[in-house]
Amino acid sequence: MTTNYTWHILNLVRRTSDGMVWNIEYKISATKGELSTSTERYVKVPPAASPLPFSSLTEAQVITWVKERLGSEKEQKIIDFLDTEISKKENKTRITELPW
Repeated sequence: MTTNYTWHILNLVRRTSDGMVWNIEYKISATKGELSTSTERYVKVPPAASPLPFSSLTEAQVITWVKERLGSEKEQKIIDFLDTEISKKENKTRITELPW
């Protein structure tokens, strides 16, 4: 079964003086069948020479910024972490519950 990964932007932190976004809070979710897990993180972005107006930003554009800032190696480490968490759920060795 294939694992699907979904990226979401949770929040943008910007300067009040010019609206420049400098911090991006994001979440990556992994789903494999009925199992799911996620991680929330943030990335700081450097000042842009020509910042886009805040009101024109889209989630897709900001996700692209996050991925570019992370680079493929860091992105893969996050994916590997999510895969490990899914694997732990697939191969449970203990269950915590009450009988009543």
